[in-house]
Amino acid sequence: AANINWISGAPLRFPFHCEARIRYRQPLQKCIIEPKAESQKLKATSLNIVFSEAQRAVTPGQSIVFYKNDQMLGGGCII
Repeated sequence: AANINWISGAPLRFPFHCEARIRYRQPLQKCIIEPKAESQKLKATSLNIVFSEAQRAVTPGQSIVFYKNDQMLGGGCII
């Protein structure tokens, strides 16, 4: 994912365990977020997202939105 926007206000440390969805009505799915960049801080510009279960039809251009304890943290664009 790229063009990440964080709205939660709290700094994240990677790897970060949370939930995400790639479709509007999809149930939340467990995942781990890791930076593609060498930076281990919030400034990473693109991220690798590894889901605990395989996801169907992940398509570049779709949005991915991240959640922790039902609180939206932010999201980005799948590349």
